[in-house]
Amino acid sequence: MMSDNAPPPYCRTSPGRAPIWARVPDLLRIAQDSWRAWCRRLRAPRFQRPLDWLRLLLLAGILLIAVAEALGPPGVLFSEFSGSEPLFAGVAIVLFIAKIGRQQIYGDWLLCGAVYAGVGVSLLSKGSSSEAWSLVAFCLCLITSGAARIWVGLCADPPAAGAWLVASGGIGMLGSLAAAVAKVWELPLSPLSVAATDLLLLAIAVAGFGLTLRDSK
Repeated sequence: MMSDNAPPPYCRTSPGRAPIWARVPDLLRIAQDSWRAWCRRLRAPRFQRPLDWLRLLLLAGILLIAVAEALGPPGVLFSEFSGSEPLFAGVAIVLFIAKIGRQQIYGDWLLCGAVYAGVGVSLLSKGSSSEAWSLVAFCLCLITSGAARIWVGLCADPPAAGAWLVASGGIGMLGSLAAAVAKVWELPLSPLSVAATDLLLLAIAVAGFGLTLRDSK
């Protein structure tokens, strides 16, 4: 017969052993570490050529040029920015990564470039009737691009290189949320400004990724 003061069956443990619920954080941490180690082993052959880091720096330079051309006159930041710059950036990412991978397919990188091109396409839409759908498409593409960057960064080897992309992806996802809130509350923040800022940070992240890759060789 069970005593009134006896603990429930799911809380009983053998002597010297912690309850199952108390070991959940440790089990989750072990699973997370195993997943990251598996991802890094899977992606270890990536960017192994001596000049891959230089190609990434060249890609970052092209992205920076795309932003610089859209800065506009002094005091009017990003006044000349349009959807063509993110579209160009997405195509450049796809072409450069395909060239670097050659026989391999870096699917997550290619997805990042493809949806970033989608950001540009959504910004190029004109007309008030398509404005709402353009904003939805813009936010979805930017969120997907940010998630892809975070995935690439978490699985990158070395991890220090991936930190650049994780930060860029997180800011991109927050930027899409900011653009949606600004539209609802009629705040002076346009999707073009969000896209321009995100493209600038993406270029910096790719450059940081390449330089960290070089230092790890």
